[in-house]
Amino acid sequence: MHTEAIKSAYRRYARFYDTLFGPVLHPGRKAIVKALKCRPGDRILDGVDLLPMLRGSGPSQRDTMFFYRGTRLYAVRHGPWKVHFTTQAGYGDQPHEQDPPLLFHLEHDPSEKYDVAADHPEIVSEIMELVGAHRATIEPVVNQLDIPLPG
Repeated sequence: MHTEAIKSAYRRYARFYDTLFGPVLHPGRKAIVKALKCRPGDRILDGVDLLPMLRGSGPSQRDTMFFYRGTRLYAVRHGPWKVHFTTQAGYGDQPHEQDPPLLFHLEHDPSEKYDVAADHPEIVSEIMELVGAHRATIEPVVNQLDIPLPG
């Protein structure tokens, strides 16, 4: 998606969201914007149109997806493969670092029960290279979940 399209969509729908969710979200959003020292539209948002995939009329435009909890990268899916660097049963449970990372072939094992990392070290290496390239594009920010809400 192009930056101008994102900005245009934000301008078009911001009032709707403010009207619908404003009373609930405004104090928190205001605190986040202040803590991050940013304004909507001053940065590029990562996004692609998922509609063709959801309608079954075309494939996803994205072959690689990064899974975060807060600011921590937990897993990466690349094609049919998914690598887990950290696992956590639920938000109240403690995270567990996976060293070496776990690897699953989601087309053969959609429930992610059988770690095949030892059988496919080249896939783990390829995904690690993608992680390095991804991290080079990320600018660390304050974790928005750690910002206390006013009041």
